[in-house]
Amino acid sequence: MHIGGAGRTYSDRVTPGVMAALDFGRGPAGFRASGAWLRVGSEDGVAQYTGELTLDAGGRSRWRPVLGAGAGLARTYRVDDTGTRTGGGSSIGVGLLRVALEYRLPLEDVDARAGVHLVGTLPAIRGEGAPDLAAWMIGAATVGVGF
Repeated sequence: MHIGGAGRTYSDRVTPGVMAALDFGRGPAGFRASGAWLRVGSEDGVAQYTGELTLDAGGRSRWRPVLGAGAGLARTYRVDDTGTRTGGGSSIGVGLLRVALEYRLPLEDVDARAGVHLVGTLPAIRGEGAPDLAAWMIGAATVGVGF
């Protein structure tokens, strides 16, 4: 289980938020379910929920490079036919690629890690009323614990 601060970069803006994730699997291959909430409730906020297949290339090292690729759902503001923002939210199907570097903390009997993550998100499928957004990046710094 991981949690930490995050920021979404797109166009010329950065929006702050938080990221949480659950990792499954003990070997080098695994699965991650994550959520990122970035200025939710504001005019440019987004909530992103994803699942990804992961590859931990760290072996037994304290430094753990991790790659992940997957897909998910982003919830954002809604637009009308003219492109004007309206009330309510809309859904966008997204694809993602994540690169991370985690450091395994020296604690006995616990898999505790601190990590930095860079997640590239590409909007792929737009729901009705969804804005036409370009790709964005999410950077995060997290701490996690597993058993």
